[in-house]
Amino acid sequence: MIKAALIGVSSYGRVHLRMIDHMVAKGRLELVAATVINQEEEAELCAKLEAGGCQLFRDYKEMLAAWNGRLDLCMIPTPIFLHEDMTLDALDAGANVLIEKPLAPELSACRRIAERAEKRGRFVAVGFQKMHCPATRRIKRDLLSGVLGELREIRGITLWPRGLDYFSRNAWAGRLRAGDSLVLDSPVSNAAAHFLHLMLYWAGADLNEVASIAETLRAETFRANDIENFDTACLRGTTKEGVPVTFVASHACRQTVNPTIRIVGSKGEIEWIKDEAAYYRVDGEAERTVALSGDEEEVRAMIEAIVCRIEGTAADLCEPEQAIPHTEVVETLYREVETQTVAEEFIEEIETAEGRFRVVKGLEEAAVNAFERGALFSEVGVRWDAGKPLPLRK
Repeated sequence: MIKAALIGVSSYGRVHLRMIDHMVAKGRLELVAATVINQEEEAELCAKLEAGGCQLFRDYKEMLAAWNGRLDLCMIPTPIFLHEDMTLDALDAGANVLIEKPLAPELSACRRIAERAEKRGRFVAVGFQKMHCPATRRIKRDLLSGVLGELREIRGITLWPRGLDYFSRNAWAGRLRAGDSLVLDSPVSNAAAHFLHLMLYWAGADLNEVASIAETLRAETFRANDIENFDTACLRGTTKEGVPVTFVASHACRQTVNPTIRIVGSKGEIEWIKDEAAYYRVDGEAERTVALSGDEEEVRAMIEAIVCRIEGTAADLCEPEQAIPHTEVVETLYREVETQTVAEEFIEEIETAEGRFRVVKGLEEAAVNAFERGALFSEVGVRWDAGKPLPLRK
């Protein structure tokens, strides 16, 4: 049976615990160790874990030392700035790793992880779970088989309002660094990362390829909240095959626009809408719909693939090679695009049942316009910085 360890049980750690419970119920995995730094706050859960035979630790390095060479899998649902060190340490302890997305905030860290995994003869799976969904893979196969003809464009939009509490919920939300470590927290790297990654995956030239657009990236980023990084972005790049990819994402909005991806080909298009379906509209065919998996089904598909790989069955995973194109975008935005602060005249503070929000006036209309046209904010007439130039690259 697979022996697994977990670093962190709170927040998104709960999702990892559900994945573990799913595999425990199937008799394919046992949780032998967990690091819980807040054991007093999680007393009830800790008691349950210990009753099930799980050994608890307050320091992940002590856990890895105690279980060195005896772990098949280490699951790491921790903040972005901890990903590299924890992944490298888990690999050195002989474990395969499931690390949450993004793999790391900069390309050099991703490469170090990939090199260490190869050296240790282990794999690192990255928590872009949507890549494992049957609908996601079906869409990719349809694109490769020419259902849409020549792939011409992919556009995406995600507008998810996030209030002041969101940016003050921890010490790294919206920040560029945590101490000496890069974080680069933003909608592009965190909350909406899955959807940009999906777009890059569907733009890839083969079933497991995720396309890179960093070299051709042009972008405009803004902050309306009192944060270091941006809360609003519009970016556009082109794959090596010449496919334009445009992505719009914001937390500084009044209204939600459900994550939507539009794939345009010479014969028609596919519109993927989270929590709804993927709608095919192809020339000469009646419209057809592909059902999507729910969030829980997605993470179960991911842990199933991981467990199969450890058991010796071939299974496709999102590994560093497939995660790197996303990190390339995140790092390019940080290194080469200057974030503009939204002028106060364009900001409105509102209060709802969910809390207080700083929203940009007219953001929804501008974002949808940019999405529909495959354009940048400046190309649809947006001047939220009171008319200052918008540098596309530093």
